[in-house]
Amino acid sequence: MNKKLITLMSIVFISLFSNYICSQENCDNGSFFLTNGSKWVYNDYRKDKFVSTTITSLDTVIFHDDSTEFYTKNITTYINTKDNLPSTKSTGKYICKNNKIYISTQYVWVDTFSTVYCTFSYTFLETPSNLEVGQKLKGMEYYLSEKNYSAIYDRIVEKKETIQSPAGTFNCFLVTYKSRSNTYGVKLNYVYKEWYSPQIGIVKTEIYNKKGKLKSKKILNEFSK
Repeated sequence: MNKKLITLMSIVFISLFSNYICSQENCDNGSFFLTNGSKWVYNDYRKDKFVSTTITSLDTVIFHDDSTEFYTKNITTYINTKDNLPSTKSTGKYICKNNKIYISTQYVWVDTFSTVYCTFSYTFLETPSNLEVGQKLKGMEYYLSEKNYSAIYDRIVEKKETIQSPAGTFNCFLVTYKSRSNTYGVKLNYVYKEWYSPQIGIVKTEIYNKKGKLKSKKILNEFSK
């Protein structure tokens, strides 16, 4: 397996990471933002090097009596052609129910900047609509074998911060969490920092290794509705 791919393998769920979206029919306080045709454009960095652009757009909305399903399409275009990485496409699924967003982990990227696309067991990562500082959020895990498993844990709403990005200035919640994984015997541990705006979604994400060194980051470059 490619060494670069192995060293960067981590769980990035499309996208907690890109959007939390909901309709007022199923999230009564309207904290989650949804408009048909919404589009998020992110600049992706490996450390501080700009490596790709990810465009996430709302694709399909399906209404049920007690919930709403949302599907997004994601296209990542790589900047450095010498890496010989083609544009990659993927799909995200979200369910809004009882004032919570459930993010499907059926669609999982192994490493933000890889072209590996895998389908695992159908589980969800849960986030309530009304976040509060100090709140502890549920994690998740999937297990295929002793050499193939991943987990997200210690999810905490740390504080409120104002974040500036090329898309504008946003009042955000800083959510931190940890991940651990074993992929074909390669064990990895990461720490995530995500700045989330209830009206927009994720504005900024930073991923650190267990030594505290920045591995990658994602910044909102453009938002439209």
